[in-house]
Amino acid sequence: MRAVVLALAAALACTLAAALRPAPSAASRGPEVAVIVQVRASSAILSPAHPGQIAALLRQRATRDQAALLRVLRSAVSRGQARDVQSLWIDDSIALRARPSLIALLRRRADVRAIEPDRPLRIEPAALASAAAGVPTATVTATGAPTLWAQGQTGRGVVVAVLDTGLAAGFPQFATGPGNWFDPYDEHKTPYDEDAHGHGTEVAEIVASMAPDVRVMAARVFSDGGRSTTSAVHRVFEWVLDPDGNPKTDDAPSVINGSWDDGQPGRCETEFDSDIAALRAAGIVPVFAAGNAGPAAATGASPASAPSAVAVGSVSAGDIVSSFSGRGPSPCGNAVYPTIAAYGEGIAIDGPGGSATVSGTSFAAPQVTGAVALLAGMFPGATPDAIVDALVRGARDVGTPGADSDTGAGILNVVQAATLLAGADHAGPRVTVNARWSQDSAHPGLVLSGRVHERGGGTSAGVAAIAFIALRGVPVALFALTATPLGATESRLAGSLLPRQVQRLEDGRHGLFVRARDAAGNWGPVRQVVLPIDRIAPGVRVSGVRRGNLVEATLLVHETESGLATLRYRVEVGGKAGRWRSLKPSSHVRLTLHVTPGRRAILRVRAADVAGNETRSGFMIPR
Repeated sequence: MRAVVLALAAALACTLAAALRPAPSAASRGPEVAVIVQVRASSAILSPAHPGQIAALLRQRATRDQAALLRVLRSAVSRGQARDVQSLWIDDSIALRARPSLIALLRRRADVRAIEPDRPLRIEPAALASAAAGVPTATVTATGAPTLWAQGQTGRGVVVAVLDTGLAAGFPQFATGPGNWFDPYDEHKTPYDEDAHGHGTEVAEIVASMAPDVRVMAARVFSDGGRSTTSAVHRVFEWVLDPDGNPKTDDAPSVINGSWDDGQPGRCETEFDSDIAALRAAGIVPVFAAGNAGPAAATGASPASAPSAVAVGSVSAGDIVSSFSGRGPSPCGNAVYPTIAAYGEGIAIDGPGGSATVSGTSFAAPQVTGAVALLAGMFPGATPDAIVDALVRGARDVGTPGADSDTGAGILNVVQAATLLAGADHAGPRVTVNARWSQDSAHPGLVLSGRVHERGGGTSAGVAAIAFIALRGVPVALFALTATPLGATESRLAGSLLPRQVQRLEDGRHGLFVRARDAAGNWGPVRQVVLPIDRIAPGVRVSGVRRGNLVEATLLVHETESGLATLRYRVEVGGKAGRWRSLKPSSHVRLTLHVTPGRRAILRVRAADVAGNETRSGFMIPR
């Protein structure tokens, strides 16, 4: 692995420290500092969904959370206190260059959680490299990949994103099409590998050596000169979720490869954790090199240490853990680290820099990436979690029995992983669902009921179901449904959508989506129910006749589409109001009221639908 280390100069660190303290007005003339303002984010629902849906949801969250702050920053730009303001929607933050006085001001805002430096990073020359010829056939053979090739499994139809120094022009497996190349520095409009030895191209070559028919898309983490920044990495992860900028197109990769780290082994750095969690929720497997800071314990680094990442360590051809390979336990929570190991010593490559033999976890990681591509092509119904689980359970254990801090679960064995997947259930449950508006005033809302049927040999045990509304293509109002087993493969489905969950929906017809997941983690197909929402308040007509001290009143209520949520009434006698009383929501209600003859009385009625529209009506009771 090419080590990536911090390039923060002492002067910059001092400047930032000063900027993060309350500063006098003269500080506005101080040097600009590149920072990332972390917004106090509202919650985001990251249930498994299409990458474009996840991207749209995160964009929507950032627009909502950052609106007020961005207005302040635009004003600061006009005053010369800030520049290069850029919203980073994937983790709800804002990158900019700012004067110290502005940074001090931002720190005091309630909508700012923290301010961190936009850290410059740089990539160092590779270690353990020597001139040689050849291709990585020996290590690929050791993983078992040729066995799958013989079965016609070559990764066809699967797209891998290599996030690195770039990709050499003319790379044979490059996936041509909109959005398949991204340079956050706007230095190269077409594929280009900045590194003298073609590090990104070498990584892509190893991926393709594992899965010969895979298609590769690429992004530059490092600019010309081998430098990068935290904000640039966030932008690259945004590109992964939505390569062409259109969330409706299906253009995200199935797996990404990151053969770099932040150069801070042993430190729990969480900067990219939310980014990687978003990728995993979108069904993208994030594979990262475990780092070259070994052999000491706890030498893992970010992003491989993120809970949602697959961290790959290195072993030699003799199945001995490489001395340089980053060791566990993870710096974040003492979890198992690395996840798995692959061959990272003496790898023969033939990249743009010429033929060479290279070593490092940089070159072990793309073997696992290629294995994921093979399995994704072989089992298109398998979830990313199922593929990662199969790789972990199918790994060849070496050293200390069980998962350990040297090689994690063991050495990559893609054949065994395929065997485990072949015997697994990849068919998610099917659901049928009905929806009706509640007539219970104590529990208003939309009542859902139905059935869940488990397929593919699974059982009803462990089935879970969710429902959500799609607002402009973004999942909102997520809520869990109850799945109660009725038999070996069937469960009863029940749940309700509360009024507060639909009151921010626009007028029109919305999709309410329901789906279920079995105990193996397989999601079944989505079932859609049309949810009509109107912004018209219920119509109410009140009439009545008096017979002595009794008044017989009739309430006729007309609700267009959203369903009646509440219906209440009270009587005002002589200007004194009684208490509100609830009625069962209905289109036709008869009331008998006791009213003293000769006194002025008014019957007040309130009707509200589930969408939050309310009508207030009154009826003057005859004396």
